[in-house]
This record gives sequence, C-alpha cells and structure tokens, in this order.
Amino acid sequence: MREYHGIVIRESLRNSNIIGPPHFKVLGSKYNLEKSWALYLVEISAGRLNDGIRILQKNMKNGYYAHFYRYPELRVIFPEKEFVVHVVSDRAKWAEFIEYGVRSGVPREQLECKPVREEDEKDWLER
Repeated sequence: MREYHGIVIRESLRNSNIIGPPHFKVLGSKYNLEKSWALYLVEISAGRLNDGIRILQKNMKNGYYAHFYRYPELRVIFPEKEFVVHVVSDRAKWAEFIEYGVRSGVPREQLECKPVREEDEKDWLER
C-alpha cells in the first residue's frame, strides 16, 4: 500500500499539533513570506487517510483547504467537504472543487493544488 502525500497550511488549523505523529509524518516544510504561512509536506498511509482527513477537517478553519495525492488521484479537503479527482491531469474535473473553494472564501489563485506528484515535491520545497 503506497502512502499519500499532502500539503497542509499550519495557519489553517485551530490546533497545529495534529501535524506530526501519530497522524501525519512531516516530510518537509516551507514558509510563504507573502502570506506568512508555514506549509507542511506530509505523508500518511492509505489505510489511515480517511481518519487523517476527519481529524484535519475537525481542526480546519473556514476559508482554507488541504490536499492529498497519490498519483493519479487527488483529494481536496475543506472543513465541511472532500473532493476526489481520480485523474489529476484532467483539469476539467478540478472545476467543482475550485468553485466550492471560491464560494468558501478561498481566493481562486490559491486553489492551485501544487504539488500533485511526488516527482514535483523537491521543486516545490525549493521555491
């Protein structure tokens, strides 16, 4: 069973202590100076993903989202809703979660869900 990787914004959480063991393994982090956000690259086993998503949703503030991926699948998590895109490269399938995110107060330009493949994580961390 392969793991899922995800991106979680520390400031999106009421309790940021959930990032790390026993729920998530932190693989890396970076700081967005423009937004003053700490972003975590995390890992969770496929078998624990649904529990991890529920814990995350209970702690998320409105106006934020997180995303998890195991190529070619993408899961986009909002406090009240989850979207599953089975083929991440099919951008037309992104429209539903993007519109939901905009209605939930997330600026459209922030609904980019990067990275979505393990091969892109190194570049993402270095930017």
